[in-house]
Parts: sequence; C-alpha cells; structure tokens
Amino acid sequence: ARSMWASVAGHLRMLVDLMRAPQPEQVRRRLAALGGEAAGLLAWLALDVGDERGRERSHDIALSLTAEAGDPALDAYVRGFRSQVRQLEGRPHAALALASKRSKRSAPAGRVAYLRC
Repeated sequence: ARSMWASVAGHLRMLVDLMRAPQPEQVRRRLAALGGEAAGLLAWLALDVGDERGRERSHDIALSLTAEAGDPALDAYVRGFRSQVRQLEGRPHAALALASKRSKRSAPAGRVAYLRC
C-alpha cells in the first residue's frame, strides 16, 4: 500500500488540477468521478497502513467528488467502504447510518442490499 500511495495521490492531484481549469460539464463530471475513485483508493490504502486521519480525509474528498460527479453508484461504493470501516472500528450504529443514508438517496436496489449486509 505504501508503495502505491505517491502514484495514486499524484493521479488525484492531476485530476483536481484539471477540474480547476474550465471544462465542459460532461468532462468535469467525468474528472470528478475519476477523482472520487482515486480518493476512494487512497482511503483503502490509508486503512491498510493504519493512517486513520488520511483515511478520513480521503473519504471526505471522495464523497465531495462523487457528489460533484453526480454518480450515485460511486457514491454508494465510497459510503459502503466507509461503513465497513465503521464496523471494523466497532461502531455498528455509525456503519448502519452511513449505509442507510446512501439508501435514502435512491441507490439501485442491489447496492442497497449490499450496503445492508
């Protein structure tokens, strides 16, 4: 995980830099989705190396970008992972709250079922 961190963080920075420049709306949304994926991966890597602060920051960035992208599937993925982390931390109520919040935002039924498992 540590060996990948710099590459993934660099990829995310590049995507954010591209989003700062004027872009057509479709391109901007796609860049935001790609950034959300990269930030979500950084959150996984941070979990692997025990960096709680980095993990939470990466989750926050990922959720901000998925909201900008308007991608409910990617948002469900990021919230689902964050929910799993809460469960690992011994916080089942927080885990359920995250999963439920996603389901109230009209996630497809299959993803809602996954999040509630």
